[in-house]
Amino acid sequence: MEKQTRAHFEVHPSVVYQLGESLITDAIQALIELVKNCYDADATYAKVTIDTHGVIDVDGAIYPSQSGRILVEDDGHGMDLADVESGWLTISNRKKRELKHAKKTTPGGRSPLGDKGLGRLGVQRLGENLEIFTKSKAEQGYHFGFSWLDFETAPKLEDVDVHLAEIKYPQQHGTKVVVSGLREPDLWRGQSALKRLEQELSRMISPYRQIRDFTVAVVVDGKPLELLEISDQIRDIAPVRYSLAFDGTQLVIQGRTRLDFFRPSSSKEAEQFALISESDDGQAFFDFLQTQKLAKPLGLTRSNSKRWFVEFRWQRPLANLDKVHPAPSGHGVANPGPFAGEVDSFDLGTTAFQNQSVFDRISEYRRHIKELSGIRVYRDGFAIRVDHDWLKLGAQWTSATSYYGLKPDNTLGYIALSARDNMELEETTDREGFKDSPYFRNFYALLDEFKTFTTTAHDFFGRSWIEFRKMRNEALARVDSRKTVEDISQAIKKGLAEAPVHQKSLEVFKTRLSVSATASKAVALRLRSAKEITPELREKVTEALSDLEPLLVEAKAVTDRLSTYLDEIGALRGMGQVLED
Repeated sequence: MEKQTRAHFEVHPSVVYQLGESLITDAIQALIELVKNCYDADATYAKVTIDTHGVIDVDGAIYPSQSGRILVEDDGHGMDLADVESGWLTISNRKKRELKHAKKTTPGGRSPLGDKGLGRLGVQRLGENLEIFTKSKAEQGYHFGFSWLDFETAPKLEDVDVHLAEIKYPQQHGTKVVVSGLREPDLWRGQSALKRLEQELSRMISPYRQIRDFTVAVVVDGKPLELLEISDQIRDIAPVRYSLAFDGTQLVIQGRTRLDFFRPSSSKEAEQFALISESDDGQAFFDFLQTQKLAKPLGLTRSNSKRWFVEFRWQRPLANLDKVHPAPSGHGVANPGPFAGEVDSFDLGTTAFQNQSVFDRISEYRRHIKELSGIRVYRDGFAIRVDHDWLKLGAQWTSATSYYGLKPDNTLGYIALSARDNMELEETTDREGFKDSPYFRNFYALLDEFKTFTTTAHDFFGRSWIEFRKMRNEALARVDSRKTVEDISQAIKKGLAEAPVHQKSLEVFKTRLSVSATASKAVALRLRSAKEITPELREKVTEALSDLEPLLVEAKAVTDRLSTYLDEIGALRGMGQVLED
């Protein structure tokens, strides 16, 4: 009788190697995945040490380090034997995903960032060998390790050699991951490489402390990296700030602007700005803004804070969006879950730089803002890789003939998601953005609403300022706004035509004053040298004084006429500004 056998699938170990190769885009993303594991382990910090020369010894390591090592250490809860077997030695175990779906958290109250069980495979992007030293509070410490190269040569998965041993771990709990046989050691070497690494990590790990309860320190070949941060001092330079919050039902947007937002860049216009706006702390301009049609829909109010000029507000329910997508189940709207964000718009001009004290050089100021520019998305403090201008601020800016809205290179901001509240906003497997879904489309539609509001607000302020400036210039120049360009030009010509008359009268007065001054000087010299005042000398003094008296009367008349004319010239200057407007 023929023996019956049951057909079944098997996976060749090389598939695991190929899977790890394709899962993660690059080595920096693979490093971030290791740091995320530290976060998921409730660690307060992750210390990353990159040694490209193999000079750092690791006690108990089984793989050599000729081409360097990468160490990632944390003070998290560590792993027991069951965690090692299920978390690292079982491919694509979805333990973290199950925890999130059950709305549960880690012992430290965090929702895990990882959920596919495949992120660990991307570690092979960093190096050929992997070792992990770990200890949980309850158990003995463990050391396990393997070489990714074995996956290419072993006939079956169970034939891949895995080192596993009990150890004495130096801390009460925590984990140390050691990657050796670095695949791209040059990626971490040299000034330009370090600068790129600093920039990439600064983008991948939130530079905003308020949405990050986790510290990351990175040292490369003994040199600590300075990850960029956006401090409150830097944010306070921005003349415009927005905050947005979606509570799961309604999007609320709040904006604030400083009076500096309207300050022109040229010194000539800045002087005019001070005259027509800053002299009354912007009150006349605010009164003008309130008369405009959009003031009420924008919820415009004078700010109670001395730092801000005006505040404005907008709200919109998710269900009322123009193109809202239903949930896949067919019941209700595809809700992306609550999220919040803040956005600052900076002025990179010389005037803005001069009014701040954070940066010493304007080049440093501009470089810092541009390096961190963009509205980024963070999930529990870790970036989701999206295009620099994924909200397409630049598209509307370059296509408009007169545009006042947010610009991609001088706008800094964040959208803060969480693993717990925004589970339906899934990232692609390679962590290069979001999966296209009804939930993501509604999330994007809410942010598109934010973008539309900011454009409306900036356009309102920009155009209102131009109208207000024109009105104030007309008032200061005492010009009827119904006058034509020709009328204003004739008024300027007529005013300037009087200048020769005043110049001529001033020349005559100067000549008479010079003659009288010469005579008076001669009398004064005789007085100083005379031993006694003779009748003749007394007569000379009297004569000089009688000549000065009418000159004093004439001087007053001349100065009065000139003062009046200078006032008229001042008005002509205002007319010139009106003409320019």
